[in-house]
Amino acid sequence: MAASKWYPEVEYLRGFAIIGVIAIHTTVQFTQLSNFDIFSFSLAFIDVISHFAVPIFIIISGLVLSTKYWISFDRRSFYRRR
Repeated sequence: MAASKWYPEVEYLRGFAIIGVIAIHTTVQFTQLSNFDIFSFSLAFIDVISHFAVPIFIIISGLVLSTKYWISFDRRSFYRRR
């Protein structure tokens, strides 16, 4: 099995996505407010733009798996371990 490469940029993307997930979880309750002011609008805006985090985690998972199994890929052992 080939050794996977380590990319520091992936760690930066992962940290950026973690901040997005934290923003989603902290601002989700403010999107259901009945009054409309600049504070609730800004929190709703933060909630909407922070939904990039989950697709970034999926892309990172695909990138890490592809760099790990790029050279030699044995499907039987891959599915056996999962």
